[in-house]
Amino acid sequence: MSVATRTPLNARGDTVVPFDLGASADAPNWRDGLAWPLDVRSLAGPLRRASARLLAASLTQDDAAWRDAALLMLPGFANRARAILLAARTLEACKATGIRLVGGPPELNALRGDGGGLGADGELVLPGDRVVPPRWRAWVRAASWTPLGRLPRAWLAPGAVAVTHNPLLAATARRGTEAIGFVHAARILAEARSGVPVTRPDTAATAAALTDALLGELALAPPYRERAAALIEALAQRGLTAAARDLAGLGRFRRLPLRLWSGTGGHHAARAIGLAVRARGGAVTRFAHGGSLGAIDMIEQLAATELAVSDRFVVPSDGVRRLIDQTRGIGLPVLTLPVTLEVGARRHTEPRSRSRPRAGRPTVMYVTTAALGLAVHAPPFLPDVVYLDWQLRVAETLGRLPIRLVAKPHPEGLLRGRGHPLADVAETWSRPFESVMADADAFVFDYPCSTTFWAALATDRPVVYLDLGLVPFARLARPHLERRCRVVPVGFDERNLPVVPAAALSEALHVLAPVDPSPWTRLLDDGEP
Repeated sequence: MSVATRTPLNARGDTVVPFDLGASADAPNWRDGLAWPLDVRSLAGPLRRASARLLAASLTQDDAAWRDAALLMLPGFANRARAILLAARTLEACKATGIRLVGGPPELNALRGDGGGLGADGELVLPGDRVVPPRWRAWVRAASWTPLGRLPRAWLAPGAVAVTHNPLLAATARRGTEAIGFVHAARILAEARSGVPVTRPDTAATAAALTDALLGELALAPPYRERAAALIEALAQRGLTAAARDLAGLGRFRRLPLRLWSGTGGHHAARAIGLAVRARGGAVTRFAHGGSLGAIDMIEQLAATELAVSDRFVVPSDGVRRLIDQTRGIGLPVLTLPVTLEVGARRHTEPRSRSRPRAGRPTVMYVTTAALGLAVHAPPFLPDVVYLDWQLRVAETLGRLPIRLVAKPHPEGLLRGRGHPLADVAETWSRPFESVMADADAFVFDYPCSTTFWAALATDRPVVYLDLGLVPFARLARPHLERRCRVVPVGFDERNLPVVPAAALSEALHVLAPVDPSPWTRLLDDGEP
């Protein structure tokens, strides 16, 4: 059935489709007529190259201060700017398909030429933590990884100072021989911000360079190119202004360490402090987190978030280091950054086995990711309304199988704290994944860039991966993933919607015998299958 005969038409004969979840909530029958103007898979390559060009433009700014300001705002700015590009290309495609997108944030009105501009999220506010923890909590944090004999040094004269933490950082500090202190990044940034004069530096040249870098990979036609450029340039100017203020404050801060440790460089305060430390000639060591590191081919994201703002980047195993080294700088010379990859305190991935099978219908857990609005996953994923429709159709298909279906929606995103629509078609659990994963006999995933996916792979339960063709796996990891998972390819129909492969999904869940995850876990631990 064609798009036009399936979807409601307005008086002009356009196919009316909600752009976002807010617009879909105002149209009770929105799923009956859903279509999308373009195949989102076609934009994966251009948006990936745009991300690499944006990082290159940030790193090659002639003025060191503007280079650091661009790097500081880069993670948040890149997500929002890519979303604007994606929205502009989507609106451009509406003309050829007869689809009219309704609703959406103010940026969408600006892209349509109907006025508007950056919405509230477009301010690109760079926050510190809302609550600055008391000093005694920093002392307790340092004591958690420091032997009693080294505590005085860790508190009073540490060899390095951590400003955030994660399990790998804590384990490496615990097993090392030097004293590692701790100060909350939020405290440093809050003190550095106090007394910073309110000035507005001239951001125009840098903002224009970053905008040009992004637009160079997406062949937008007028007037969408000009409208997108205006929004992105305004977004860049706001982000650069806020970033420059934070770095100016930290530049006058007297108590910065010369050796800094932190978790992810995506944490704004830790990122800002690290850039200030490097500007003074100090060194920054960051520690990896998350199970997908290296197995997903997202070198641009890793470079922008971690490698570009680190001197040393510590990973949990030789296997992860080899996976990253395999994709570093391929076709992208700027990503071959002068950062050292090291292996920290080894964290072997212990398979989680079940002592005995459960009687009755097997429990199958369908685990989803978050709706982000005018921001995009990296790599780009399905638009929110397309993804919500897809989730409902997957759950409806699973609900017809002889299983006990449990849906596990992502706790964050636009639906945080609200009832998830999946609850209308399936039993839905809101407890943390780690506390309920033992209750599942099998897992179904459609988005692999999450810690939940990699935690499930370390169990002896079957894992079904619905492969939408949007997330590229590293060349070394893909064949081993296919041996560990039951990978079910997903195609798209003429409405640019993913088609639930009902027969293949049923077959993948037909026999739910325990599996041996050790070849996969050995790959991540040692780099050997």
